[in-house]
Amino acid sequence: MKWKTYIQRFFLSLNPDAHKDLLEYKQREAWAFFAQTLLVAIILLAIACIPAAMMANAGFSKTIGQFDTLSVSASAEAAQPVTLLKNPDVTYTSSNETTQGTVMANKQGIIMKSYIWYGTPKQVISWDSVKDAKNPAAHSSWTLLLILLVPGVALLFTVAMIVKYILLFLIATIIGGILFGLFKFKLKFDDLLKQALYSATPMIILDFALFPFTRSLWPVALFGAYFIISLWLTGERKQGKKKEA
Repeated sequence: MKWKTYIQRFFLSLNPDAHKDLLEYKQREAWAFFAQTLLVAIILLAIACIPAAMMANAGFSKTIGQFDTLSVSASAEAAQPVTLLKNPDVTYTSSNETTQGTVMANKQGIIMKSYIWYGTPKQVISWDSVKDAKNPAAHSSWTLLLILLVPGVALLFTVAMIVKYILLFLIATIIGGILFGLFKFKLKFDDLLKQALYSATPMIILDFALFPFTRSLWPVALFGAYFIISLWLTGERKQGKKKEA
């Protein structure tokens, strides 16, 4: 779907009264719209992570300041390199090896490969630099460690949200069809599913934009409200047309 077309349908999806126009498009176009909305939401998530990381760093510094002394220590052993994440490729090894994975944790610290072809691996965090958490130098190391973890966390969050949305669409479509069927609203399953996809726009945007800051059920509640209003308005018009005939 072209971005000009997507933007037009994006604003239509925010108005339940306009969903009747969106129902004219095919099911695959509704799913394409859903996929592009996810892409927009992921971009918003990336942008939102910047102030969230700054806030986290400020909060970390303030909290650490309340301790007189604070040190962090940990140990791990593995006979073979262990893949912690596949995207990004994060690997742990008990040796001092630096050749595996885009990001590698070894006995010295965290090693990150250059994204330039044949780039030399560079140590970005030394374990010694984060042991004394009150040391100002440790603050930047912890912040950098948090940033390195963001892509993996964002990937897991996105996969979890996609599963959640698909289940939510199916449940809403089934329950909506049953409830509105009791009121003699004749809506096809295909139309119900498309309305669920278009009604999800505000929920998806809010879920991703708010993820770095807070957790809330309000986006799901907003989806429910949009979906019910959309079914009611579309169903009413279909009933009215039937009576006129």
